[in-house]
Amino acid sequence: MDAGTRTIPYSTLRLRSQQPIPAWHYPLLIGLVLLGLGLRFWQLDGKPLWLDEVITAVFALGNNYRDIPTNGFIGLDALTEQFALNPGITCATIAQNLVVDSSHPPLFFCGLHRWLVWLNPAPEQVAWALRSLSALLGTLLIPLIYILNRVAVSSIAGLVGAGFMAVSPFAVYLSQEARHYTLPMVLIILSLLCGMWMLQDLLRDRVRAWAWLLWIAVSLCGLYTHYFFLMALVAQIGAWVGVCLWQGQGLLNWRGALLGLAIAILVLGYLPWIPVLYQHFSQPSTDWLSLAPGWGWLNPLYQGLAGWMIFFILLPVENQPLAIAIPLGIIMLAVFILLARQVWQGIRNFYNQHPTHPAMSFLLLTTLLIGLEFLVIIYGLGKDLTLAPRYSFVYFPNVCALVGIALAQRVRRRSFFPSSFSQQSQPWRNWRKLTTSLVLALGLLSSLFVVHGLGFQKSYNPATVAANVLRSPNEGAPDEGIAIAFFYPTFQELALHLSFAYEIQQELAERNAPSEVSMAFLPHSVTEDPAEVSLPEVEGDRPFPQALWMITSPGYDTFPDTCNLSTPIGETATCQIAPDDRYQIFGVPYQRYTCQRR
Repeated sequence: MDAGTRTIPYSTLRLRSQQPIPAWHYPLLIGLVLLGLGLRFWQLDGKPLWLDEVITAVFALGNNYRDIPTNGFIGLDALTEQFALNPGITCATIAQNLVVDSSHPPLFFCGLHRWLVWLNPAPEQVAWALRSLSALLGTLLIPLIYILNRVAVSSIAGLVGAGFMAVSPFAVYLSQEARHYTLPMVLIILSLLCGMWMLQDLLRDRVRAWAWLLWIAVSLCGLYTHYFFLMALVAQIGAWVGVCLWQGQGLLNWRGALLGLAIAILVLGYLPWIPVLYQHFSQPSTDWLSLAPGWGWLNPLYQGLAGWMIFFILLPVENQPLAIAIPLGIIMLAVFILLARQVWQGIRNFYNQHPTHPAMSFLLLTTLLIGLEFLVIIYGLGKDLTLAPRYSFVYFPNVCALVGIALAQRVRRRSFFPSSFSQQSQPWRNWRKLTTSLVLALGLLSSLFVVHGLGFQKSYNPATVAANVLRSPNEGAPDEGIAIAFFYPTFQELALHLSFAYEIQQELAERNAPSEVSMAFLPHSVTEDPAEVSLPEVEGDRPFPQALWMITSPGYDTFPDTCNLSTPIGETATCQIAPDDRYQIFGVPYQRYTCQRR
């Protein structure tokens, strides 16, 4: 042992408690897992695939944007090919498609592709199949947060953390998205677990190679899954350094060399993707996250507060009248304040009993450092990450673990140090029990709202667009041919329009109505007005449209009063704008025209 250092006396970490586990312990954990499983798979395909999920579908199915027919009208049946699985595609090809056409690392998309090959879904089951992997990984979070808290503190803390993870509306929402959020959360928890074992090694002057190698493997998987995993990784390294220095263990010795070697191996393993990382970060696809000027610097503060609130409670306040939204919003805020107060008291009480607890300090410091990274990105780089609550996934596992520890009814002698909470009655414990029960019950209710589309509603909701496009003037089922012209400047807007077209196809299938819809995906430059673009011919074997829709992109809202349509057999029609049939969704305008043969 180095001179001037001290060995910290604490019990060896392992996954079995030093005291007998009550008979109800594991059945309760199994019940929480089953509850979480049911919430995540309930109505899994009940909501339309939106923009981000269509982006996932394009690459995970083994396709790319260049496979989509453009510059001509096609039938909706052509969409079946765009949402069909290409089982022979390789991960290398998927990665290359992502390098060129997207801004994401490849691991999740490759894994989802293999999952889809195994499921081999029918075209009408694509939405469920795409989301099912996220739902399964989201269920896995429940036992993992239990293991993390049990290793860090106690089995009771593990159960409480698992309960919050099971019914969290935020966790349920991310689990029902065909996106790469639940996989990195699984990897974050695993890396935290390995990090505790590694911290134990650093403090006890020993090395367990398996823990360090597992952390490197998990971290590499995380980096190749989502770029935001880098934030969790940097925070963990900073927390190791902070806890070691706080415990009086220097790093200018074998500890620092070992940590440096692990980081060097990690960098070496990620080296092939670093140029792609730089390329993706220089793309303009994140411009929508730009921090608002002027007083806009205040926005992240209340948006961040709202983001923490919806981790645990989300009542139906979206798109509701103020008479409903305001009272429900006040209830949410009051419950969150009560929860925050009890969590603060729980953490303070924990540190009163364990002032030098390494595991708790590691979790807490990691969470604080990720919060600091968010502030640097928001106010230093001008990217407001709070605009998209889903980005909070990077620290949500930490928060869930800390809340579980703070609100645990008691902490047994399953920790780094052989000591336990005082069993004396404390008045704040009754409030803690009440708060825990209340928040878990409201979390369950909130998750039901999310499952049924009353919370975390889809942006650019394709169902709204489909309902407007297919609504005939007589409010009946569409008995007329419809042509839809989608104008897109970038692949991002092309994916958005694909989501609209796919939902229109699904809506017609549910109605068992004939597909009398033609569509054209028409690229145009950012300087080109869609109103000045000539329309291509409608295929001769398609029903001649009596209605034309023009759907553009944010910022392009100029539509001509009239336009012409023609077919290869010489038919032409003049289409007149319908002033009362103009809509907009999240800045995307779309306009209906009435067409007559000439």
